[in-house]
Amino acid sequence: MGTRLILRNTSVNALQDEPPSWPSGIDLDGFTYERLGGFSDKADSAIAARETKWFVDWLRRDEPYSPQPYEQLATVLHRMGHGTEANAVLFESRERSRDQAWKEGRYGAWLGLSLLKLTIGYGYGQRYFRSLYWILGLVGLGTIVLRATGQDRQPDGSRIGVWYSFDMLLPIVKLNEQHYKIELRRWVRYYFYFHKLMGYVLGSFIVAGLSGLTK
Repeated sequence: MGTRLILRNTSVNALQDEPPSWPSGIDLDGFTYERLGGFSDKADSAIAARETKWFVDWLRRDEPYSPQPYEQLATVLHRMGHGTEANAVLFESRERSRDQAWKEGRYGAWLGLSLLKLTIGYGYGQRYFRSLYWILGLVGLGTIVLRATGQDRQPDGSRIGVWYSFDMLLPIVKLNEQHYKIELRRWVRYYFYFHKLMGYVLGSFIVAGLSGLTK
């Protein structure tokens, strides 16, 4: 059995280390600190300046999983001006939570977290803009469906396409009232039912991310 360092429910002002000093097993649940570094001028000891991978590997040694060590580290990193690293740490925490849900057979929670990851990256940092790829992809797919089935041209000669597809995806705003009077034929009608449903799902995730409900 390997060495295990237990820091559960302890508190310090500053956390300083030498990179090789941590054992393979650690218990950080409830461990709090105000800042990273402060006792050494060695470059490899400047904890806050380390790469994101170091933080992720360090916290993965903490078993069983608890969100508190991740939230603690992210709070300190944010306060010290390392927002990108802080968001990466919080993202990794949600990843471990998702893995834990699968192992414990909580498949509903796993599915919910998986959808949050795929659509808005759990709402952390630039990953949030994954939603734009979904919007562009769905709008493009809807446009292709209309064009491929010849339903992009209406009886009065007017064309629908990108803007119609975009309008059907938006759950709240109506760009053109006439779009909602168009009768699509055959399976295309059912595709756009799915199209609208995806718009509501994606929109709800975006709103939840903006309001902080996903964090």
